[in-house]
Amino acid sequence: MSREIEVNVRIAVEVFGEDKPEGQPVVTGHISQSTLIESYPWKAWIPALVVTEEWVWAPRPFMTEIADAWLVVEKMRRSEADLLGRGGMELELSCMPLGASAYPPNAQWLAGFHDDGPIYQQWGATAPEAICLAALKAVNSPV
Repeated sequence: MSREIEVNVRIAVEVFGEDKPEGQPVVTGHISQSTLIESYPWKAWIPALVVTEEWVWAPRPFMTEIADAWLVVEKMRRSEADLLGRGGMELELSCMPLGASAYPPNAQWLAGFHDDGPIYQQWGATAPEAICLAALKAVNSPV
């Protein structure tokens, strides 16, 4: 499993609290060249068609797509679904100049989640990567 997929799965399970769904998505029909899938309650998993022409469940591409990474930010901010037993967490996101020697190699973005306590920061090559890594650090830290 690639690092990207591994992090996406960890986000689905550890941040969203959703284990991988069982079984295949239910196809309800086709319109033009699109397949319609029965609605499902999961936020972190999407149906994906694999080479074998079978539907499987895949985690959203949190690490590469900013729209999906923003779902992580929204989840971390919701105090009613807070996984840490604290209030919702806020995001701080910074972009650093490429090539600056003070930063980790290939890391241009710094993301951090915080509430009234410490800030949980991680570097990433992209904003979505930094957001995901910081979220995992925050939910896996002791309260």
